[in-house]
Amino acid sequence: MSTARVRRSAYTDLDDLRLHFLEWGKRDAGPLVLLHGAGALATAHVWDAFATAMQGTHRVIAPDQRGFGSSDHAHAYSFELMASDLEQFVERLELDAFSLVGHSMGGTVAAIYAERRPAGLRRLVLEDTVPPREGLRLEGQPGAPWEFADMYELFAAARQNGIRGTDDELRERFEPAVRRLDGGRVTFRADRAVLPAIRAQLAEPDPAWFRDLAKIGVPTLVVRGATSGALSAEALAAAAAIIPDCRTVEVANAGHVVHDDNPADFLAAVRAFLA
Repeated sequence: MSTARVRRSAYTDLDDLRLHFLEWGKRDAGPLVLLHGAGALATAHVWDAFATAMQGTHRVIAPDQRGFGSSDHAHAYSFELMASDLEQFVERLELDAFSLVGHSMGGTVAAIYAERRPAGLRRLVLEDTVPPREGLRLEGQPGAPWEFADMYELFAAARQNGIRGTDDELRERFEPAVRRLDGGRVTFRADRAVLPAIRAQLAEPDPAWFRDLAKIGVPTLVVRGATSGALSAEALAAAAAIIPDCRTVEVANAGHVVHDDNPADFLAAVRAFLA
């Protein structure tokens, strides 16, 4: 996705680390914060197309979460720490009456944040995720390669894992998530420690994550991909029954990454909810 559509790339300092973020739209429009999911290739740029579509009505802001993209690597990783990062991020940017969208890992971070009943939060969207009640496993291989001879070797590995696209399309998509090493080798920008930490928490989730969904005090939309293997219809219904003001949408022709699999219907669902 083209970084040329990004209005601004900037950094802000939190108490113990520096976060990178992207921004689209007018500064005086209603703020919309987007949190990406987990994965070696995950960065704020996963939202490029969605943010571009929303920039006419919102000030759209997407941070690289701790340990991802161009943000600092940290001494520790957890959903709670990322929720605390979001608290500081919102304070540093002086955001008020903002809406929040989180996908996968970012959705659980967003839910934990919303459970703390922040004064400035207006609406919440969880994309194909709710905090787990029971242990689960994050898709992906913990021992997968982290370094490649060149971008073409990375492209080949991506295609083996079902990621489609021409070399040019994959290069544009992956460039923000990788850095060059001596001799032309490439590696991911993400901290190698972040994904094992997230997997460990998902395997033994804090029961409060799900229980405290009842504390969310803003209108909430949970969007599920109809063919998702990450969020079952049963888990969605259980969460929706607890969140005081909750709506649900199931998007056809979409799996776990709804905003990529069926961007038009995801955009329509979120736009209608935020309106």
